[in-house]
Amino acid sequence: SLTFWLHRAWQAEFNLAKQINTILNQQITPLPISIPENLNPQQVKAINVANNNAFSIITGGPGTGKTYTVAQLVIALQQAAESGGDKDKSIRFSTDSASLALAAPTGKAAQRMQESLQAAIDAADIDIQLQEAKTIHRLLGIGRTGKPRYDANNPLGEDIIIVDEASMLGVELANYLVSAVKPGARLILLGDANQLAAVDAGAVLADLCRIPRLQPIHVELTESKRFSADSGIGKLAYQINKAEADTQAIWQLLRQDEALNFQYVNMLQATMHTLSKDKIKNSLSNNKIISEISENYSNYLEKIKVLLGNPIEKSMPESVKGTITSLTQTFNQFRVLTAGHNGEWGDHYINNYLTQWHLTELKLPLGQNTWFHGRPIMVLQNNYELGLFNGDIGFCLQTSDDRSRLEVFFENKTQGIAVNLLNEEVIATAYAMTIHKSQGSEFGHVAITFDNSHARLLSKELIYTAVTRAKNQVTIYSTKHALEKAVQTPTERHTGLALQF
Repeated sequence: SLTFWLHRAWQAEFNLAKQINTILNQQITPLPISIPENLNPQQVKAINVANNNAFSIITGGPGTGKTYTVAQLVIALQQAAESGGDKDKSIRFSTDSASLALAAPTGKAAQRMQESLQAAIDAADIDIQLQEAKTIHRLLGIGRTGKPRYDANNPLGEDIIIVDEASMLGVELANYLVSAVKPGARLILLGDANQLAAVDAGAVLADLCRIPRLQPIHVELTESKRFSADSGIGKLAYQINKAEADTQAIWQLLRQDEALNFQYVNMLQATMHTLSKDKIKNSLSNNKIISEISENYSNYLEKIKVLLGNPIEKSMPESVKGTITSLTQTFNQFRVLTAGHNGEWGDHYINNYLTQWHLTELKLPLGQNTWFHGRPIMVLQNNYELGLFNGDIGFCLQTSDDRSRLEVFFENKTQGIAVNLLNEEVIATAYAMTIHKSQGSEFGHVAITFDNSHARLLSKELIYTAVTRAKNQVTIYSTKHALEKAVQTPTERHTGLALQF
């Protein structure tokens, strides 16, 4: 068969493969590391592979301990360096905290990565203060011109570069990243190769995991702490992930497993289909379904009602932090994930409906102002001045008895941000969000909504990503045709990366 590239795409793939091969051929000195006994064999292997190679890939589904494993690697390398095991002085932990770079494709993923790594390191009672995790664009100094400040001629100074959520990497950004790694440094990619690929061209992580030459430096973690392989969610994720999805097995799981539900969003199809009525419900109307969805947010709304009568104590930072942490935990018990923005089952419509429900329940004025007490919001664009990142979730709260005194509070921040400082164009209500936006998050119960109008957006990676955001329960609101099409449609990314090795 013939393969055609646009020159820019071919150049990026060629350079990426060339740089990876260069890194693979570099000899680095493994450190005499001590590995904790509580790790499973896959995690031990991952740490050894990363210690012994300049380039390594650690993949695994949600909750398999990728970040925790890397935290143990960082601890082991630091301890080896401090004890004098690093005779070549190739790791500078003890003298230069900038020797370790943490990065991810998005600001939210970078923030989450840093928090998770730091928590794992602190839990081990090890004194390592991590540098701020950055977006890959910030790490490489990519500005408005689109060209990186750091490249092969001006490489990054760090000795270890760890990149999380690598499934989001497109070919061009991956090329820039790999080109900027200095000789002798370690590059470690983390991610779930079965998740949604990058919005940009290419499916770099999935491609790299399939290349025979790279198998020795690739370790896959399979033991999930979020849900077990034999749980309903684990079984559903496995069935969706299979090369040839077994729709009969999927329907059987949805019919029988207590953690899984399917509800038709089309009354005609629901009455025609013969699956058990107690498990796969018939819908009388789509508005009735959304009304049922709103009931899953009742715990959140109860807390919002309490804060309406007893406004948040702005003058007490620890009280603010505790309140927002509690609110976040309650809000994360449930989330609506949509295939796209538009249509009756897109996040725009669902958020509008749930906003009206919210205002009615709290007896607040309808439709007079975008900002209102209890509005959950998502940040859609990084704002470094305010310390906000794309994907951050916040809560708009009244700070006094005056309904016009509104501020937005975010987890891990002790002060609110006045609503007039936030650009409404890069803020969205967050009762429902797209599956793309949910990557890296986890919720107790996930409702997944899509129908035939989302046909061109549907893929098995999309549904797998949505299902694996849930810890306890998954409800799918869709049509038979849309679900079967989704699980039988792999994302087609015809890249030539494998041909370069």
